[in-house]
Amino acid sequence: MNVQAAQSRKTTFQNMQQAEKYFRKRLPWSLWDPRIIETFLEHGLMTLPNSTEVTTKCKTSQEVWSYEPYVHLLAGHLYGKLCTTFPVHAIFGERPEMYSKKTRDVYSDGKEGRVLASVAVIPRTGHLLVQERPDEAAQHIARVLSKVSSNKVDSIRAHL
Repeated sequence: MNVQAAQSRKTTFQNMQQAEKYFRKRLPWSLWDPRIIETFLEHGLMTLPNSTEVTTKCKTSQEVWSYEPYVHLLAGHLYGKLCTTFPVHAIFGERPEMYSKKTRDVYSDGKEGRVLASVAVIPRTGHLLVQERPDEAAQHIARVLSKVSSNKVDSIRAHL
């Protein structure tokens, strides 16, 4: 589904205003925080040489590659080992767009070493939770980093 969407998506526009209009009224961009969509428009598009036309900086072939199944399978295969080696913290969006709730539960069920250090669910977001609610995502990340940082300090003190 993602591959088809990427391959059928328009990537070149008459001008920046047309591109902005296109992205602001379509999913997933219409759900994004205004600051994020502004940043995307500024840094994710480029004007073509000797033209007013703009195009996406990321080529469709590059985006499609990221949806190839082998990329996700490799990460899934290593997930249990990662959790037993490092503290893994998960932040999920509430809407099950890319993964069902059942799949999400599998990633934190404790089987095969899948024990998460923390799990957070950001309401009213999906897979692109960082683009949709960046402040809430940042708060969760900051909490994790603060905890990791304070654990590191405690560990250093214990060795003094």
